[in-house]
This record gives sequence, C-alpha cells and structure tokens, in this order.
Amino acid sequence: PPRSTLSSSSAASDVYKRQILIVAQAGIFLIARSEKAESSFEPTLAEAVPIELAGWHGQSRELDQITLEMLNPEAYVVRNYTNENGLPINLTVIYGRKRTSIHSPAVCLVGAGWATIEKEPVEIELLDSGEAPLRMTRMLLQKEHEKTVVYYSFLSEGNSTGNWSEFQGRMLVARLSGREARGALLRFIVPVRGDPSAVDEESLKFIRMVYPVIRKGLTLESPGS
Repeated sequence: PPRSTLSSSSAASDVYKRQILIVAQAGIFLIARSEKAESSFEPTLAEAVPIELAGWHGQSRELDQITLEMLNPEAYVVRNYTNENGLPINLTVIYGRKRTSIHSPAVCLVGAGWATIEKEPVEIELLDSGEAPLRMTRMLLQKEHEKTVVYYSFLSEGNSTGNWSEFQGRMLVARLSGREARGALLRFIVPVRGDPSAVDEESLKFIRMVYPVIRKGLTLESPGS
C-alpha cells in the first residue's frame, strides 16, 4: 500500500488508542470518587431487624476480625434465628459501597469445602407487599455427612438478583456514572435435617417475613436518584 495510506491508518490507530485511554482513566476516576464519597446517611440495619420475629428468636453474632478487614462493610447483620420447632436459620446481610465489601456465597462456601449438589435461580413472591418478586439463588450443599440449603440475593437500587455478574454490572454502571454504588448481600443458611423440601418451605416463610423489614433498613438509592 502507498506510504500515505499506512501513515493515515497508523495515525487513526493512535487517536483511537488515546481515546480508549482517556475513557479508561475517566472511568477509574469516577469509580474511585464514588467509593471515596462521604456517606450521606447512617445505616440503621441492625436496629431495623428485630431479634424477635413472629415465633423466631434471634441471637446476634459478630463478624470475625479477618472478615471485617477483608470486606470493610458499612453495615452488617449476622443473626442465628431459631423457631419453636428448633429449626435454625442463619441470616447474614452485608452492606457497603466498596467493591470488596460483597462476595458471592457460591464462591466462598465452595472454597470452605462445601460441594454443590443443586444450584438454581428462584423468584420469591412477596405476599401483600406490592413489590416485585425477590430474585435469589438457591443452593443445596454437602460437606461429608452434612447438608445445608442456602438462599442468597444481591440487592441494589430498585433491583434484586441471584446473579453475581448482573449485580456487578449494575454496580459498575452506577460508578461509571459518578453515583454511589450501594449494594447488599442477603443470605440465609439452613441446615438440612431430613427432607430438604421441608426446609425450603420453612425457609421461604421466614424470607417472606423478614425481607421487607431488611429492605426498609437499607438505603440503596443514591443521592439525587
């Protein structure tokens, strides 16, 4: 090809690379600014979730120091609830704006030695609330002779999903737009004693009861939304 054609092509390529670099730098700046922004609210999550819930009694737990340092959440609740029949449910809510604050239970639990027997998306209808269904992931896990059912969802402004990639995409869009990307992990862990379907039935009742309370205690909307 003529030298002028090669020169034009090379110049265009250089311009394109510079544009990509500028966009990337702008994105990094906006993400950093959104994570460093001063919080404009005081999370009231722990106070919003009662210890006593219609036949369920809860005991609060603290995250260990290593987990706290790793996640650096702005607010969290860890509660072990037990009903009158002795069924235990662990409720964990992790809230924050930093990318490191929220991890996927699917990765963490498998990393802790649990094998995945079942994994599926579920939608939980919230009775009498008028809200959209709560979108979650349900997992049945096993470690040696123990089995447990796990339900989890990632909450963001106006949305719930059990899909980690979808949640991360929403957080990225918020950061790139210069807004605070506020999100939360909602997780329930229930040991299986006998038939897993019986555990599912009680778990869904508990989730339907406690989720609206948790949602009211979370501020997921960015200022000015």
